[in-house]
Amino acid sequence: MTEPWSDSQRSLMEAARRFAEQSLAPRPPSADFDRWAWDACAREGVLGASLPSEWGGGAHGALTTVGLFEALGRGGADRGLLFAMSAHLFGVAVAVSRFGSEPQKSYWGGRLAGGGAVGALAITEESGGSNLSGMATVAEDGGAGYRIRGAKTLVTNGPVADLFLLIAAENPRRGLLGLTAFLLPRDTPGLSVSRLTPTLGLAAAPMARLELCDCPLPKEAVLGRSGGGFAVMKVSMQWERTCLLAGFLGAAERDLEGCLKYIRGRRDGAGSLYDRQAVSHRLARTHCRLEAARQFLYRGALAVDHQEDPLLWPAMVKLFVGESIIECTEELLRVFAGSGWLDERGAGTALRDVVALMSASGTCDVMLNIISACIK
Repeated sequence: MTEPWSDSQRSLMEAARRFAEQSLAPRPPSADFDRWAWDACAREGVLGASLPSEWGGGAHGALTTVGLFEALGRGGADRGLLFAMSAHLFGVAVAVSRFGSEPQKSYWGGRLAGGGAVGALAITEESGGSNLSGMATVAEDGGAGYRIRGAKTLVTNGPVADLFLLIAAENPRRGLLGLTAFLLPRDTPGLSVSRLTPTLGLAAAPMARLELCDCPLPKEAVLGRSGGGFAVMKVSMQWERTCLLAGFLGAAERDLEGCLKYIRGRRDGAGSLYDRQAVSHRLARTHCRLEAARQFLYRGALAVDHQEDPLLWPAMVKLFVGESIIECTEELLRVFAGSGWLDERGAGTALRDVVALMSASGTCDVMLNIISACIK
């Protein structure tokens, strides 16, 4: 497919790229959550891109949103920042906009869209990873409210989050049909949040482990309906698996541009290093892979906007685009050779950052399981 952009979409993406080039790229790599950059992106409307206009959001569809995040990555936004914003917007805020009650949306909507409240999705557990049917965190219905017991891990934004979207088993014997989604404020009694360190890359998207010791939640904390947690989860994963990779793709495109400039300028007695087939062919393959990944990403975003299968396309996008970005980042590191080893141009840092794509929002093997089940 060709780029499907209208003039207004192109203007939006160009503004996002200029903003990233002028405000985000000049900042040194962050060693932790970058509150200044987060607030700056909030003022630019990034954190509310796909949220309702009554919340102060942009009300954009998935296709426009991935174009916006791709432009931010191409402009030089830190991958950790992109990851943190994606986890907040796609993992939490979109689900609140779709399933939230009027009181929930009234209280959290503007805060999420404006960046005043940081969202974090709490699903993964140490024992079963992202295995929803075997969830060990339980929600006991006491009649007037719930008591939540268990633990979650690898919670992106956890150390700084104000709101957790938590999936727990209300009726474990019913498997997926027994899951319920809850909005869990950070100040909930019995909730303990501990930072996970060290992590490989993405320092600006800190991770946490949650301990839930009889956390009391009122009935009003349920997102959607009792037993409807899997439906909430599907929407979060549909958006996250599809849109999460857009910023990383833009960053990979920027890295390719930088590598091409570097190699064209490097010369030895026989001329430019770009004239060596061993070099130029690697860059040609990288260009092809990134272009294919872009078209695949756009097609997946259209599937979200057209309400196609919420499992198949997100899994295909996560698998294909994620693996393509990792392969291309490795290729550029090889082209940089000794300069890449010294990380003089950020190639080593980029590789550490993109390694997260192998497991974020489900591993490649999980995506293959989903795809094979969908096409059976």
